[in-house]
Amino acid sequence: MKLNPEFVANCISILVILSFLSIFFPPDLILSNTTTTGGDMGSHYVLAHYMKNYLLPHKKLIGWYPHWMAGIPMFQFYFVPPYLLMSFISLFIPLEISFKLVTILGVFLLPLTTFLAMRFMGFEFPTPAIASGFTTLLLFLETQSQWGGNIPSTLAGEFSYMISFSLTILLMGSLYLGIKRKRYTIWNSVLLAMVVLTHIYTGIFITLVSIFFLLSGDRSRNFIYLFEVFFLAGLISGFWTIPLIAKLGFSAAPRDVFFDFPNLDIVIVPQFTLFYIFAAISVTSGILNRDKKTLYFLWAILSSVFLILSIKYINLLYIRFIPFTYFIPLLLASDGLGRVSRNLRARWLFLIIVVLSTLIWVNLGVSGVISEIGKVAGCGDDPILKATESYFRDFPFVSHGITYIPSWIRWNYEGLEGKKAYNTFREINGYLRDCNLSGRVDIEYSNSYNKFGTPRVFEVSPIFSNRSVMESLLLESSLTFPFFYYIQKEMSQDAWWPGFPIEMPSFDPDSGVESLRLYNVQYFVASSKETKDALDTNDRFRPLKEIGEFKVYAINEDSRYVEVPRREPVLVITDNWKQFSYDWFSSDYRETPLVFSPTIDEYDLSRFRIIVMDKPLRIQKNENTQLFYPEDITRALRSSQKIETDCTVTETLREEEILINTNCINQPLLVKISYFPNWRVEGAEKIYLASPSLMLIFPEKESIRIYYGETLADKIGNLSSILGILIVFYYLLTRNSRFRRSVHERLLILIRYRQLKTRISLLQGKLSHLPGFLRGNWRWFLPAFSVFFALLILFLYLNEQSSCNKFCLSRGYAGGEVSFQGTVDHYHLGYNHQTENKRHNLLCTALCDKTRPEMVYVSNGYVQFDMSIVKDRENRLYLRMWDNVNCRSGNLYIDDVFVKRIEGNGKFGWHDFEFKIPEEFADSSKITIKLEHSDPECYGWDLSEAYIRVPDCRCYH
Repeated sequence: MKLNPEFVANCISILVILSFLSIFFPPDLILSNTTTTGGDMGSHYVLAHYMKNYLLPHKKLIGWYPHWMAGIPMFQFYFVPPYLLMSFISLFIPLEISFKLVTILGVFLLPLTTFLAMRFMGFEFPTPAIASGFTTLLLFLETQSQWGGNIPSTLAGEFSYMISFSLTILLMGSLYLGIKRKRYTIWNSVLLAMVVLTHIYTGIFITLVSIFFLLSGDRSRNFIYLFEVFFLAGLISGFWTIPLIAKLGFSAAPRDVFFDFPNLDIVIVPQFTLFYIFAAISVTSGILNRDKKTLYFLWAILSSVFLILSIKYINLLYIRFIPFTYFIPLLLASDGLGRVSRNLRARWLFLIIVVLSTLIWVNLGVSGVISEIGKVAGCGDDPILKATESYFRDFPFVSHGITYIPSWIRWNYEGLEGKKAYNTFREINGYLRDCNLSGRVDIEYSNSYNKFGTPRVFEVSPIFSNRSVMESLLLESSLTFPFFYYIQKEMSQDAWWPGFPIEMPSFDPDSGVESLRLYNVQYFVASSKETKDALDTNDRFRPLKEIGEFKVYAINEDSRYVEVPRREPVLVITDNWKQFSYDWFSSDYRETPLVFSPTIDEYDLSRFRIIVMDKPLRIQKNENTQLFYPEDITRALRSSQKIETDCTVTETLREEEILINTNCINQPLLVKISYFPNWRVEGAEKIYLASPSLMLIFPEKESIRIYYGETLADKIGNLSSILGILIVFYYLLTRNSRFRRSVHERLLILIRYRQLKTRISLLQGKLSHLPGFLRGNWRWFLPAFSVFFALLILFLYLNEQSSCNKFCLSRGYAGGEVSFQGTVDHYHLGYNHQTENKRHNLLCTALCDKTRPEMVYVSNGYVQFDMSIVKDRENRLYLRMWDNVNCRSGNLYIDDVFVKRIEGNGKFGWHDFEFKIPEEFADSSKITIKLEHSDPECYGWDLSEAYIRVPDCRCYH
């Protein structure tokens, strides 16, 4: 049999692409039985471990995990399928290995799903295989590691997004084919459900993309098809999506930098310039030939840009849509190359050349290719060749080759056990496991923990120590999120601040230990010298053991998970309970719990003497009831009386259950576990949400059971999924001829029953009386929607600068007076260090006030100060310095990394110097600038001004 050369070329291309990927994931790493590390990745192993060892044995997919951040609803707001797949594979191999295999699954899926999607859409040879090769351009893109869609993001923990992204590309092609043929409804429904269940942002994207089919073709039939697909997908995924929507108010998500208005230039990748040219060929040809596929891709790009710009109005992370703006133009570029090759005879050879060239482009870059050519030709030291190589190494519009990805892959997959510091980690957890106190553990925040494989290594601690820790990966899943980081600021020298509307505290162990008591933390692990020195002199911290640079302290040794509060609780009737908790947590009245409820009944009135009314409700208060309004809440807290009681409480904690024995009948009991609507109680009337994120009950019996149950939304969601799965199985079974003849035909007879048919006819008759504009094929609605769509995009674009300005002004000054240090001859800092120079609209350091004569003369010493920057944007450092001699020099450091040597030019007067902050330093909101002079042969610098500017933001001009 003669083989089709196009089929052979496709197979060879796919095999070469997958082989190229596998080179970077060597079997000795992926198949080693170690705990994966790196960024967030290591913490994800906890999810897989809990899925396999607790949830599935208890016939559950979603449940309560008590060992992170006072407890979180595991998988309620995160994605189930990857961990379900890990658990299934672990039936045959160790979980550690199955975890690694699934984390790289999306990387290997993308070339395959891209090839299939392009085939489904009807692209001719060699376009699908070229598109498959172009996936490596995105996969090995090293400009970002948090947004998703590439290998660095996958290594940072976004592997579920990578899987979902790959499935979304497949669904784009499959949906196009299904609409065209009016088939594959079940397949597309299941695929859409998997897209949503593996990442909600990709589901939002494909939903908006599907609107394209309502604007073209047979719109009424397309609408019916899409309705069937999305309805069935909604049923299948209902077990997760319905409770997620119902309980979204009980999550905690800060509006940090990724929620603010983006710079539009982020949707362009300079390294893809060559491929944008081929994409332009595809677009031009497609528009001239009215190619629906081209318009489909253009609509997808427009949809992603629309979602990016809409963050001002919908609370979404815009970074999750950026990978689509990167990738879809590459699909257009593959079509452009396919069009160029149409008149070639040996198109199969053209395909092989394009795929190999793409892989070389990705791996070596232009400068790497020039270097390799020089080595092969024996002229590697040729000055012209060296100059050309150097030019292309810095040229922004070409590939620069793969740099840090291989080392990151090895760092992740050699595992925690492969790190030199592993024995220290194991010893700490072994000691904690054997300690007597039952409370939680909190660990000082420090970036130095990266030596264990990730700064978040102690989030894996519950697996090794069988202890609950305050650290957590799925931060937004718990109401405790903002308060945990508040405590970290109180207890750590250098902790991240997520940006909640709560006053940021300073380092204060005395306040911190009281905050930790609220969550029954009885062990604190410190690592920095400053923190250990402070705790060693504080009698509220009892040193237990020193392990390496770590020191374990016992705190709050008389605390319990369930106890009577010190003062009587205050009931607050409100819907804005989060802000009340924020304000309460930073106040001086934390001994008095606030209890929140949207309504009030007789039981509440019988239990609470003090009530704050934030809603206009009528109540029949008792003679002892005291009512206050929100503006008088301080007076209400002061009115709370101290609870004098000698009753006893004992508790037993299990994974999803708390058993309490007490004689404190009708006394308030504070349960130091994060609140969530699924909690149910036996032995008390109800569970209250108490500040800051805990639970409170009034026991009516001596034995109380609090357990994690199901809400109405959970039950509806589960029934929805069961119905959806039954529909899928029914469809699959009806394809069996024997089943169709028996059950299927009988069901059809029932459907054709005369009475039902008569009712349907009557309903159709009533519908015929509707106005014509409602029965038409969307003739008026679609143009109106298109105009509205276009105007909304225009409005968002015009508001970009004002949004940027608002963001810049909100960043504030980084550091304060204490951040300035140095050993300089003249160090004048005798004025307001945090004042902004309004004349220039700049974010200033203490050296920024041009109206004053003071300056810093850096000679045989250094000056160092902190500066705010805008994360993941282009930041430029401006320095104003005095020069009047040729020999002036200084070394510029950013975060203790040497960046540049500044040389004088001998021209008299003040001179401005501008430097682009390297991208590797733009992954946080603060950098440390250090200007050092240590050359005895040259003069130092007079520095009068330093500031950060972000191009295209008016607030910086």
